[in-house]
Amino acid sequence: MKICLFGGSFNPIHKGHIKIAKEAINFLNLDKLIFIPCQKNPFKKNNYYVSGEQRIEMIKLVLENKMEVSDFDIKRQGFSYTIDTIKYFKNKYPNDELFFIIGSDNLTKLSKWKNIDQIVRMVKFVVFKRSNKINKTNIKKYNCLLINNQIYNESSTEFLNGNFEVLSEKILHYIGKEKIYFENILKNILDEKRYLHSLHARNFAIELAKVNNYDVNKAAFAALVH
Repeated sequence: MKICLFGGSFNPIHKGHIKIAKEAINFLNLDKLIFIPCQKNPFKKNNYYVSGEQRIEMIKLVLENKMEVSDFDIKRQGFSYTIDTIKYFKNKYPNDELFFIIGSDNLTKLSKWKNIDQIVRMVKFVVFKRSNKINKTNIKKYNCLLINNQIYNESSTEFLNGNFEVLSEKILHYIGKEKIYFENILKNILDEKRYLHSLHARNFAIELAKVNNYDVNKAAFAALVH
């Protein structure tokens, strides 16, 4: 079989991720593409993550034909290193051809990846364009395949900055139900004074809820987004 591994934070998964996955499936004629949400990205140590379980549930909501999701990295503790993930899947699929998707913005960083020389012996990198600026030296050095995709503007950062169009309706419904990301969105779209006011209002609502034996989570959320 031809199997492609698609690792990332998927925090949350957006429309661009699914477009890239579909392009890879068609470009490589894959039998299977596996989304692998990471526990923590060693290059993004300070980023806010919702729980791994929540990210997996969101991915499940938007999976299409030939797509799966793995909880391998989520179950591990600490930072996620690609070499560990690839070793796991190489052992799981010893007789299959493995590919690994990366964005073109990662090409310049490949030399810093842990055990990169060992990685390229086990999988073939498949690069999707994040911009038209491509590091052709590393494409050749690490024997990568380049997908000639159009440039997708969807990103998790766009969502956190208030552009909800980058997520599917199913994901938006889940986020509303679980009440996740709201504090981060408010931090990005409000000025500092208004943002701090929202936090103070939430804290005050929590204290009132405790005194009046009311649902603390409901009170906190209502005050935060008032």
